[in-house]
Amino acid sequence: MDYTRILILKFENPIDQKEISLFRCAVIQVISRAVNVLFHSHQADNYRYSYPLIQYKRINGYAAIVCINEGTEAIGQFFSKCNFSFQLGNRFFEMKVDSIKANQCLI
Repeated sequence: MDYTRILILKFENPIDQKEISLFRCAVIQVISRAVNVLFHSHQADNYRYSYPLIQYKRINGYAAIVCINEGTEAIGQFFSKCNFSFQLGNRFFEMKVDSIKANQCLI
């Protein structure tokens, strides 16, 4: 039996649909591209062609990061590197974690 691990990190900060890519860029900038390919799917000279295991979302209007399998382990790097001061376009704000939910689903 295979289980799929899912972790949803939801923030208190509302974002617009058009700001999701800015949110992704802000996270990658904070942790640096060198940290883990799962955050950005780019390797030195090409891409990681696989389902994204770290995804940047807008859930009920709020910023969120969804981690799947290996992404649930990699998110610890985000917490260790991040001071939660983000810039999305021209907006600067402190990201505040609203909830962290971990689940396992039997496939």
